[in-house]
Amino acid sequence: MSYIKIQKIKKNSIESSEKNYIYFGCDDGGIWIKKEDGSSYYILYGYSSYPSIIGFDTINSHIGDTLIINGINFVTNVTSVTFNNVLVTSVSVLSSTQLSVMIPTTVTAGDVPIFVSTCYGLSQSVSHIILN
Repeated sequence: MSYIKIQKIKKNSIESSEKNYIYFGCDDGGIWIKKEDGSSYYILYGYSSYPSIIGFDTINSHIGDTLIINGINFVTNVTSVTFNNVLVTSVSVLSSTQLSVMIPTTVTAGDVPIFVSTCYGLSQSVSHIILN
């Protein structure tokens, strides 16, 4: 387990009491915070919080088409998608398990790697789709 300790400093004073520290840490359960009152809770649960692509509504698609991406841990307003390192400008989070994206017209046809990124990180495995 590892952690960092951050000292809270009141305006115009420096206090060294242990109660003025907040701890952030990481263990097998995820990222946690421990408050002044001694209570603690996880703010990011385990490694399962990373987004992951499970599949697509089709295995072949066309550049410029709308594609449905199925997976887990998609987050509204903070999810981005790249096709072969080209950022998708139109991403709609339909649910935590489904995205609707417009395939960028600047992507080259062929076997294209796709990644999903959220505030919890980047999808860990590469998913591919054939673009025509």
